[in-house]
Amino acid sequence: ADLKPVVGHLMPVEASILQLGCGNSRLAEDLAKDGFQDVLSVDISAAVIADMKAKYASDHPSLKWEVADVTDMRAFESHKFSVAVDKGTWDALPKTMSRQYLAELRRVLVVSGRFICVTFSPPEISRRYFLEAGWLCEHHSVPNPHKDQLGDGLESSIKTLQVYICKNEDSQADPEEEGLDEALANLRRIAAQVRGEL
Repeated sequence: ADLKPVVGHLMPVEASILQLGCGNSRLAEDLAKDGFQDVLSVDISAAVIADMKAKYASDHPSLKWEVADVTDMRAFESHKFSVAVDKGTWDALPKTMSRQYLAELRRVLVVSGRFICVTFSPPEISRRYFLEAGWLCEHHSVPNPHKDQLGDGLESSIKTLQVYICKNEDSQADPEEEGLDEALANLRRIAAQVRGEL
């Protein structure tokens, strides 16, 4: 509920949503209760996915669950999802795998689709990866809804959630199309030169 003012407008109920590294999160349940019908949750653990399928089979049969490695989602076609949501998976991934993860996300999201990342990772760390991957990103800091349960001895960094909203811009044009565009541009330049000489 704390994130709705920040990301709610980016998630119309007809959106095709991918939840990344779902674990036992209730996010998919909350989305189903809000009227979302196209929600797929993935996790690398087969046991987690089996548990979640069994848990929600009766009350929310529209929810879909699949075993998947978020750094290698070859089972999913390109441009399949309009929104991808990560709550904590970014924190669990070794940063050496981050580039492959973000590249896969760009592939499976539609052009102008959104990647919503909820993490403890501060902007000085995360922004560099997002920018390298070609994302257009905005950043929000919101209070951790569980901060009162964390105690005073813990780092203040985990009492604030960092929310990154990244837009999948169309900088992934097909290489053949890029070659065709370049060839057409060259032809136009040659034609202009010829007209000038005539």
